[in-house]
Amino acid sequence: MYLLVLILGIVAGYFLSKITSTISDSISVGKKGFKLSIIIVTALLFVISYLKYGSSLMFLKTTLFMSLLIIISFVDIKHRIIPDKLVLATILWGLVLVFIGDVSPLNAILGMFTGGTLLLLLAMVPNALGGGDVKMMFAVGIFLGVTKTVYAIIFAFMVAAIISTILLLLRLKSRKDHIPFGPFLAIGSLIAYLAV
Repeated sequence: MYLLVLILGIVAGYFLSKITSTISDSISVGKKGFKLSIIIVTALLFVISYLKYGSSLMFLKTTLFMSLLIIISFVDIKHRIIPDKLVLATILWGLVLVFIGDVSPLNAILGMFTGGTLLLLLAMVPNALGGGDVKMMFAVGIFLGVTKTVYAIIFAFMVAAIISTILLLLRLKSRKDHIPFGPFLAIGSLIAYLAV
């Protein structure tokens, strides 16, 4: 069964890479390394989701949530933008799937406002965060609820600090380089979603 889930993840990753490519004209079809990264990440996350939830509705909800985060992350890495249509898709799917899992509808709505408000406050610091990051956490909060949303933000900053430090030490980035925060929010959200 794990092999079947891995194959499903690879197929889903292929389609996610196609979706990601069509979101922006500047992502060319010929960038195989970029597409391969999406396929590998998707396949691994599908297997992790199956290990946690097995064949259940939560597996379907989780893989859809992961798929949205993967698209958002790779678009943000490539273009330093989180398109509104991805935020809207996340909100709509969150509302459709709100009755699956342990996050009540009220907790989901409160999670949206918690994520959006906390990131909005942090975005008031000059050059700290972009508007897309705020909208992303507003949308993601519907999947996480209040508590997991707070943890997601904490985990995102921890992962960002570690990876940024490594990139600086290896001189792959300088202090003046912009590192998109959306992927860190996605990682923090996945950690909170699966582990808290």
